Amino acid sequence: MAIGTLRYAITNFIGSTTPIYYSSQDPRYVRQFLYNVRPSKPFRFVNEGVTGAVPEWVCVDLNAPCTPTICALFNHNLVLSAGGDQLDLITYDDTCSGGAVEHSLSMMPRRLANFNNLYQLFNWGAHQFWKIETIDANNAAAKIEFGEWFLGEWQTFTNARLQPGRADGPVFFEGTQTTYYGQIWSNYYAEAENFSIVIKSINNPAQVDELRLFLSAVKLAGGKFVFIPDDNFQFCYYVHMTNMADFGLQLAKGATCEHYQWTIELRTLVEGVALLG
Repeated sequence: MAIGTLRYAITNFIGSTTPIYYSSQDPRYVRQFLYNVRPSKPFRFVNEGVTGAVPEWVCVDLNAPCTPTICALFNHNLVLSAGGDQLDLITYDDTCSGGAVEHSLSMMPRRLANFNNLYQLFNWGAHQFWKIETIDANNAAAKIEFGEWFLGEWQTFTNARLQPGRADGPVFFEGTQTTYYGQIWSNYYAEAENFSIVIKSINNPAQVDELRLFLSAVKLAGGKFVFIPDDNFQFCYYVHMTNMADFGLQLAKGATCEHYQWTIELRTLVEGVALLG
C-alpha cells in the first residue's frame, strides 16, 4: 500500500461568536461544548433520534460563507448499527431549517468500531450554514453526544516530507494510592495517545520556512490542531503540541549545505472522562 499523506487543520470555523441551532440539548451538556476544545466535555442531545421519522440535528451559522474542507467529530458515542440510522452533513445558503440543500453526504461509512473520532474530507465551496443530522437507534446512552465538532480547512506540507515510521503509543491517567500495608489502589481516569513526528531537511530553505510557519500557526492557535497521520486510513486525532522549543536538530553541516531533523511531539486531548466543571 502506498504511503499516505499527513494532513492537518488548525482553525475551527465554529467558535464563540457562531450561532448554533439544535433540535434538543441536555441542560448539563450544552451547545457551547461543541467548540470548547475539550472533547471530554461533550454536547448532548436529549435522545437518539427517531428511526424513519425525525433525526436529532445541530446546525451552525458561520456568519458568512466559508469554505471548510474537513468535518470531524471527536469523542462521539455513535453506534450507527441499526437500519435507518444516519449521520449526514448538509449545507445551506439561506437558513438552518428548510431552504434548498446545497450539498449533503453520509458520514456513516467514516465511523470505525472501537474508535470514537471520525472525519470526512470534501470540497464544496463556500456556504454559510452547516448541519449534522443523526439517528442512532442502538445508542447505549439513548442520548447522542459529540465531544467536539471541527469544521476547518485541511492542509498538508508542500515541501516537507515525513520520514518512514512514526513513534506512537497510549498514555494512561489514573490515581494511585499505596496504603500503610502496601496495598495499591488505582482508579482509572482517562487515556490519550502520544505521537512523535520526524521530518528531515537537506539544504531546503522552502521546507524550513514551511515548518516554521506551521509551528507558529499552531502555537498561535493554542497549540491544538486536528491531525490525520495517514489519509489512507480513517483515523484522526485532536492533538496538542507538547514540545515548545528545540524542534530542529542539526545533524551535519558542510561548506554549502546542512542536514536538519525536525521533531514535533503531540498528545491527543483526553476523551475518556466527562467533566462537568
